[in-house]
Amino acid sequence: MGDRNRNDGVIAGLLPNVGMEELREFVQEYARRDAEFSVTLGQWLMGKYARQVNKAEMFVEEVRKLFLLREDSPSSYFRNQYDDFLLDWCAIDDGMEKLVATLQGKLSEGVHEVIVPPVLEFYRLFIEHYNDFEMVDEANINAAASACDDLLLKWAEHPKVPADRKKDVYQTLQELAGSEELEYVDGLSAHFFLNYLTLTQSPEDTLASIEKMVAAGCVTQELVHKHISILRQFGREAEARKVIQKNVRYLSVLDAELERLYQQGEDYAALNLIELALAHARVTFHYQERKIRFLQRLGDTAKLIDVYRSILLERWDALAYYYKLKELVKPSEWAAQYKLILEESKLYRCGAEFMARIYAAEQDYPALNQAIINSYHLLQMLQTYLAQLPEMYHETLLNKGAEELKRLAAQATKRSEYANVAARIREFASLPGAKPITDILVAAMRTTFSRRTAYLDELAKKGL
Repeated sequence: MGDRNRNDGVIAGLLPNVGMEELREFVQEYARRDAEFSVTLGQWLMGKYARQVNKAEMFVEEVRKLFLLREDSPSSYFRNQYDDFLLDWCAIDDGMEKLVATLQGKLSEGVHEVIVPPVLEFYRLFIEHYNDFEMVDEANINAAASACDDLLLKWAEHPKVPADRKKDVYQTLQELAGSEELEYVDGLSAHFFLNYLTLTQSPEDTLASIEKMVAAGCVTQELVHKHISILRQFGREAEARKVIQKNVRYLSVLDAELERLYQQGEDYAALNLIELALAHARVTFHYQERKIRFLQRLGDTAKLIDVYRSILLERWDALAYYYKLKELVKPSEWAAQYKLILEESKLYRCGAEFMARIYAAEQDYPALNQAIINSYHLLQMLQTYLAQLPEMYHETLLNKGAEELKRLAAQATKRSEYANVAARIREFASLPGAKPITDILVAAMRTTFSRRTAYLDELAKKGL
C-alpha cells in the first residue's frame, strides 16, 4: 500500500509537466498493447463523450475489442489447444451490456443509424465462436444477448426507421443465425425473432414466414403460440386446432388452449386434448392435474378418483391427494380403494419412504414395520415412525437400528465421521425403549475402538 502511495505521488508530481500529445501517445500505445485497458478506456470515453460519437464504425470497433479479451490462466488441456477457449466470456458479457446502454442513449436522442452495425457485429462474432463457447461452458452471455435483443426491438419500433431497413436487418439476422450450421434459435432468441417478425411484416407475410420455419423444423413454444394466434386472426380455427394437437407436448400451449376451452364450457374437448398430451408425456402427473377442474365441473367422481390416485402414486410427495381420495371415496368402498393403491404402487415403483407415510396414515402397522426394515434410511424412519407403532414391533426395529449404527461405526475413519456416528447414536438413544440397546452398543464400541482415542472422545462429548 505504501509503494502504491509513493507511486501515486510521483505521477502527481510529473503529470503537470507532461504535454497533451505525449499523454495521448502513451494512452494510445498502452491501449494497443493491453486489450483490457483498451476496452475499459473505450467504454469510459463512449460513456463520457457519447453525444459526440455518431459513427457506427466506432461502436463496431468497441465490439471487436471485446472479442480480443482473454482469460489470464487457462484451466484445462483444451485451452492450450484452442485459442478461442481463452476468450473471457464474462468480460464480453459485461462489456457488451455496457455498450448497449450507451447505444440506448443514442437511440433515445434519435440517432438510430448507429444502432444496428455494432449489434450485428456482436451476433456475428458470438456465432463465430459459438461452438467453443458451448464446449467450455464456463459462463454465459445472457445479459448481453438480452440487451441486444431489447435494443433491436426498440430500434425496429422507432418511427424514423424505414420499413425496408427493418426488413433488411431481419433477413440479415436470419442469415447470421443460420450460419455455421446453427439452428435458427441457437444464436438469437426465438422470442426476439417473433416480435421482430411482427414489427417488420404484415400478418400475411408473418404467417408465411412462420410456416416456412415450421417446415424447416424450427419449432419453439413461442413460435407455436404466434402461429395459433395468427391463424385465429384469419378465422382459420380448424388449422389452429391442428397446430395445437401437433404441439400439445408443450405445457404452455396446452394450458392456453385448456383455458380457452374452459371459458367456453367445452369440457369434453379439453379432456380429449389432455389424453392426446398424455400419449406424448414422459412425466404424466402434470397433465393428469389438468383434468381435475373439468371432471369436477362434469361431476365425474369415478374418473376424478382415478386421477387423484394416479397423481398420488406418480408424484410421491403429493400426500394431499391421499386425503382428497379419503374425502371422495365412500367409507364402505375405501378398503377396495386402498387395495388398488397398494397394487398400483408396485407398478409405479413407489419408494418405501413414501409408502410408509400412507401406511402410517392408514395405521397399517405390519406394512409400516416392513417398510422401515426395507428402507435405505432406516435410522431416519425410526425417528419418524417408531413412536406410532405398537410396542410389539419396537424391539426388532431397535435391534435393526443398532446393527445399522454398528455398520456405520465400523466404516468411520476420521474425526468428523466419528462425530457424526456419535451424534446419530445420541439421537437413537432418545427413541422409546432404545436406552438399554444403546448402552450395549456403546460398551462394545469402547472395546472395539479402544485405541482410537478420538472416537472415544467424540462419544464422551455426546454423553455416551
